[in-house]
Amino acid sequence: MFSCRRFLAVLFNLLYTTLFLVSALSLFPLSARAASAEMNKILKERKQVERTLSDLKKQLGEYQSKLKSTKKNEARSVADLKNIRKQILVYERLIKENQNLLTGLDQEIDALQQELAENRKNYHHVSSDFQRIAIAAYKRGGNRNAELIFSSHSVNDVVVRSRYVGFLSQAVRSKVGELQSSAQQMEASRARLQQSYQEKEKAMKSQQVELQGYASKKKEKEAVLTSLKKDKRTYANRIAGVRKKQRQMQQKIEALIMAQQELIRKEREAALRRQRLAEERRRAAAQKSGKKVTQPARGPVDFTEEELKRVSANFDAGSSLPWPVKNGVVVRKFGSSRDKELNIVTVSNGIDISVPAGTPVRSVSGGKVVQVAFLPTFGNVVIVRHPKSYLTVYANLTKVSVTAGEVIQSRQLLGSSAAMPEGGSTVHFEIWKGKVKQDPQKWLR
Repeated sequence: MFSCRRFLAVLFNLLYTTLFLVSALSLFPLSARAASAEMNKILKERKQVERTLSDLKKQLGEYQSKLKSTKKNEARSVADLKNIRKQILVYERLIKENQNLLTGLDQEIDALQQELAENRKNYHHVSSDFQRIAIAAYKRGGNRNAELIFSSHSVNDVVVRSRYVGFLSQAVRSKVGELQSSAQQMEASRARLQQSYQEKEKAMKSQQVELQGYASKKKEKEAVLTSLKKDKRTYANRIAGVRKKQRQMQQKIEALIMAQQELIRKEREAALRRQRLAEERRRAAAQKSGKKVTQPARGPVDFTEEELKRVSANFDAGSSLPWPVKNGVVVRKFGSSRDKELNIVTVSNGIDISVPAGTPVRSVSGGKVVQVAFLPTFGNVVIVRHPKSYLTVYANLTKVSVTAGEVIQSRQLLGSSAAMPEGGSTVHFEIWKGKVKQDPQKWLR
């Protein structure tokens, strides 16, 4: 995720250049003629680039916000789609199970129908037999039984025939009753199965309606997800484009800074030449007049190297400086780093240290405060000069407690860490030696 802290490196270069300008002006006063048209052109071009960079930052913030919102919506849509797919699977299983139940019920109903048909067939046969016996008995009259008995050849035959006639009558009646009872039971079972079948069929139809609804929701969510992914790619491409322009602007600012520093160097050399020529003319005039040549008084110096050494640590020792904040976590290191989201490389001139808002920020060494500036986007920036052309830079401060030109001691309070718009607080810290950026972590213990 892009953060406004990534602009600090470029702006610190600008502040550093301003320091050179101030130093040059204080040591070597320039005439109106020295403020060349070339310098004015460079300054004007730099302001234009800074305005462009500010506009790019606003665009980037807008695209970042939209990309973040799109990602949230995408994640929500993916979760909804996943849930809908689960619901669809559940309903598909329910419908399949109900279909199997309906198939089983249908088979049971068919089996009962066959048994019932067979029962009716048997009932019809028994009823027909019984009907024929009854008709025959009616036609022969009530003496049929007596005829069977008297036509017997023995007493034993009489007994057997009597029993047979009674048994036959009882068997027929029993069979008829059994068939009737079985038919009633099968009819009741068939009715229950038919009712269960209708209930299951109704439930399955309801589930199919639900399934169709979820299938429709699935299509809608898939369409929304496709649109969100497209928007995500669009905003990511826009962010990549803006960052590319930012890198171009940063490179241009670096070039402008180098041009400014080159002009300062030339002007300082010209001032030294003028001073040397003036000294030579003074010596020649003194010799011509026969006066003793004396050393000119040394011009006033704002803050000497010797005075800086008395309050500063030895930067060249390395790993000897205290941290500017306590209990901080380095969230961005010095040098190049790759943005995993957009697969681009960004460069930091220092380190970013994450701390709670309001954390005291202290100088890592004694020195002279040469610049205190407020940048609307990045808060207060403090630059401290140390011996041997070393500078330390502290950014994103609030409640600054030092002023430009003030001589400070090591661990002196500079201010507090300011809260960031996106939440939390991050202090940006840099170390420079002349025009060369240094890795601060190599100096901190």
